[in-house]
Amino acid sequence: MMKNTIHFAVAMLAVTALAGCGEKGKDSASNQPPATAPAQAGTAPAPAQNGIARRSSQGQTYDTVLDVTKQYREGDETYSLWRDLYWSKARKDYPALAEDYSYEYNKNSNTFEKQDLLKSLTPKLDGFFDSAQKIRNVAIKTRFNANVGAYQPAKGFTVSTSFNDIYLLQKYSKLGYGSGAYHIVLISPNLKGDISQGNEFVFNPDEQVARKLEGYLASHRKNSNESVLMRIQVNGYVLSSKTANTGNGPDRYTFIAPDSLTLLDDKGEPVATIESSAMDQTVLIRNDFTRMGTEDSTLRNMFDEIKQEHGIKDAPRKQGVYLS
Repeated sequence: MMKNTIHFAVAMLAVTALAGCGEKGKDSASNQPPATAPAQAGTAPAPAQNGIARRSSQGQTYDTVLDVTKQYREGDETYSLWRDLYWSKARKDYPALAEDYSYEYNKNSNTFEKQDLLKSLTPKLDGFFDSAQKIRNVAIKTRFNANVGAYQPAKGFTVSTSFNDIYLLQKYSKLGYGSGAYHIVLISPNLKGDISQGNEFVFNPDEQVARKLEGYLASHRKNSNESVLMRIQVNGYVLSSKTANTGNGPDRYTFIAPDSLTLLDDKGEPVATIESSAMDQTVLIRNDFTRMGTEDSTLRNMFDEIKQEHGIKDAPRKQGVYLS
């Protein structure tokens, strides 16, 4: 049975950076598809009450795609993308770049030898950094599902979901604990909510999209009252990159600001997209993420930094329909 409301918190996905130049000297960042939408570059999102103004999804393309359900191993293209997403927004820092891109640098415990190695690595690190900085838009295929109801004329599709989870892999797993990790934080998409609908989100696309979505739903349900589970893809861009030393080495955090959401079929292919026009005009910048019922202080401090960077002033919270 479909849920009557949508309640979303912040979901954090985490994965390890790969060892690139240390073992094979492979610039894996250059192997990922280039982004074609330059709208993000050089333009800071405008501040809004409690958040930033949502960027329009119209005309955007999301050629850099990360599927968190895909199998991967240290050193392959999928692993590389987690690391490169962080460096697409981070400031250039050669020791930190060496930590992330060189296995040899990380496993060496001799301070002077690491300094010498850093000098020799600098040209390669410049290349890695420049390649990562070319990333603009990104699509994150999450592990989470939405319940989608049958199409209702003059209304649309009811959509509901709820998720809040953590995915984590250590960097350089062969070196053991202490190498740090990569985290991707999906900022709350903040859907438009209609109080008269009891905060139930209703997706009412044009007829072409509606026919395609209803066709998929009809082929996957037993009766007209049954809802269908569809995977969620978050489409957006890297808003900020942060680092925290939490006792597990340098942990990298990449914050993704959402433009739109895409409903995927059972093969992970797009069926219908909930465009920015169907969502709230403000992307909320706040820490809704808790760990064992307690606010995550690391994320809280990072969200506070992002607020300061974008001149965001908090207003009192009000009931809404949120997704992250």
